[in-house]
Amino acid sequence: MAFSIDRSRCLSRRALLGPAVLTAGLLAGALAPHAAHAAMSVSADPVVQFSNGINVKLTATMTTANPSDITHASYTLHAPAGVSVVKVVFTNATSANAPTSGTPTNGVYSDGAEDATVYTDAATATYQAATTVTSPVATLGVSVQQRNMSMQSSAVVTRTGVANTPIATQLTFVG
Repeated sequence: MAFSIDRSRCLSRRALLGPAVLTAGLLAGALAPHAAHAAMSVSADPVVQFSNGINVKLTATMTTANPSDITHASYTLHAPAGVSVVKVVFTNATSANAPTSGTPTNGVYSDGAEDATVYTDAATATYQAATTVTSPVATLGVSVQQRNMSMQSSAVVTRTGVANTPIATQLTFVG
């Protein structure tokens, strides 16, 4: 028995290969990450140095695709009564981590994008912070961290919340 092939009904390899390559290219382009939609973390990190040797670092981290979603970060820190601020150093990710010393104006240290207000009115060995990130996006997620940068301890407290709402943290040192 002999078979005959009706070539008018068969597709050539080229006819099949062309659409397959085109489909693969379109699919790869659709699945590739686009820079406009990639998430990035933005953080601001003032370090407050106290006369008792304690250094407290305050960090706010937001993940957003648009840097204009973050307009300001404000830190309020209550330290134990009797200690004084030696200096506040801002480490800003947008300036290649170059530290800048904050200059107090009416008790507020600022580098322009972030500010830190420090009060020395808390209980002994207690450091309480409230961090607020200002954003036009009310649902923007924020993670804050309060860290002791001193040799005495490596305590860290992390909390999460949303923009435009103070997020509280507290460190207590047992001496």
